[in-house]
Amino acid sequence: MSTKDSTVTTAATDKTYRTTYDSDRESLSTAVVLALCEVAQVDPTEFQLYRYIDPDALDALFSPIEDVDERCGSVEWTAFDHRISVHSSGEIVVRPTESERPSAPVDS
Repeated sequence: MSTKDSTVTTAATDKTYRTTYDSDRESLSTAVVLALCEVAQVDPTEFQLYRYIDPDALDALFSPIEDVDERCGSVEWTAFDHRISVHSSGEIVVRPTESERPSAPVDS
């Protein structure tokens, strides 16, 4: 992920990575893939988000709604030994899981 597209900050004590996405520049699912792949050191072209969460549903969950000023909520899941949290504020948080076990993708 390039620094011009989003900002990744790190809290050194708990290895938590935070970024925000801008819906005018990229889809939420794209921002999530870029953040997770940077943190987990995975090639984004080899990562299949749909094996963990439905990208279209993720994008729709926080897409703008006519006549609604603000949305609230969040969604979380695990991939590559990291917990990904996406918040309606646009914040994406990626942090290591407690487990050493690899995350199993969902079956399609």
